[in-house]
Amino acid sequence: MFAARGYTILSRLIEGEFLAWRGVIPQGHRTRAVLDTRDFIESIERASLIITERLKNPLRITFGNQKVTVRCQTTLGKVVDEFDAALEGDTVEIGFNNRYLLDALRNAKTDQVALELNGPLSPVKVLPAEGEGFTYLVLPVRFKND
Repeated sequence: MFAARGYTILSRLIEGEFLAWRGVIPQGHRTRAVLDTRDFIESIERASLIITERLKNPLRITFGNQKVTVRCQTTLGKVVDEFDAALEGDTVEIGFNNRYLLDALRNAKTDQVALELNGPLSPVKVLPAEGEGFTYLVLPVRFKND
């Protein structure tokens, strides 16, 4: 217990085994994309204009041919946006909840990020393009027609 300026802080150690979180993070990757964080955020924000609480369609993002293509379609309209990226590995199309992906990118605080992918249903690692300042894990969304 600790008291300061009229506040009392109480802490206790929880017994038990903590989640083995290292086992959740994918170790390898089949596709790696290095891209401009601001370009990706702006592309997702444009596509998000047609997503509402009632129309929660996922973003359909394709990584291939040195480009990232962001697509979304709702009853309000259709968005297709594309920008350049440095890609290596397999072409992959993956679905994301726009808000979860934006949360990771906005908190990256780097000019470039690297996304490491293992397929359309595997978690995606968002890392700094250089260094090891953070690791974000974003889970994909399964498309309804798949």
